[in-house]
Amino acid sequence: MPSKRETRIAIKPQYQQKVAEILEQTGIETPTQLFSILLVNFGDSLVAAIKTAAVAHSIAHTTQLSTKSSTEIKPTAPLQKQPFKPMGGF
Repeated sequence: MPSKRETRIAIKPQYQQKVAEILEQTGIETPTQLFSILLVNFGDSLVAAIKTAAVAHSIAHTTQLSTKSSTEIKPTAPLQKQPFKPMGGF
């Protein structure tokens, strides 16, 4: 039976305290479990938010270059927080 391949992530020292706080508050056991939960539950929302922000930035930059008048582009509403959903097996 083939072994499961693991990918490791590194957490910068400046974020380690935040990770420890989240683990303590949620009961999640390891940073790897935390990352997996965040990836599964919020990965698509993160990608959409980044794409929306990139498009808004691109439009704002293009507008500023193409016109002399100032055009204000308002950011989209922030993503609504979703309740914590533990993954099976953790």
